[in-house]
Amino acid sequence: MSVPTQQTEVRAVYLGCRLGKSELNRLFSLAPEGIPIAAISVSTQRDGTRYSAVTLDDLVDHVRNSNASGNLDKWDNLALEAAGSSGDRKVSINIDTIRVETQVSGADATWVHGQAARIQLFLKGAGGRDERELSGAREMRRTGKILLLSMPAFVVLFLALFITGLPDEPEPSNPE
Repeated sequence: MSVPTQQTEVRAVYLGCRLGKSELNRLFSLAPEGIPIAAISVSTQRDGTRYSAVTLDDLVDHVRNSNASGNLDKWDNLALEAAGSSGDRKVSINIDTIRVETQVSGADATWVHGQAARIQLFLKGAGGRDERELSGAREMRRTGKILLLSMPAFVVLFLALFITGLPDEPEPSNPE
């Protein structure tokens, strides 16, 4: 008989983050706090080959010393995976040119929500905006456009009623 487990997961997507090498180093040291360094992997993919290392600096050196093609100063994807050996803590960060996707999970809900909040503060400080917040603003703009575009139809309807006049109500007949 297996013992039931419980995991808390917090996932978020941030758009518009401005992350240079120093910000990436700080993010990659902040996110996996509480997880042994041996359980951390930073990786990138270039031309169908995945390169990975324990730290970002090691990964950069590894890619530069490999036979990778293209501009080695241009990085369009990075990933951080960190998981405790007992499976009680896990952090995953995927970065591309458009977005930063984060997922923090673990058995300790306090640690999960704390790490997710720390990552959120860091990414918002780097200019990131939560995708959920942006989708709400997008919906408001779309509703405003629909209302604005439908106004001429209401104006035409009002003018048509004004020009033709409303039908007169018949006066009630008085039998007296």
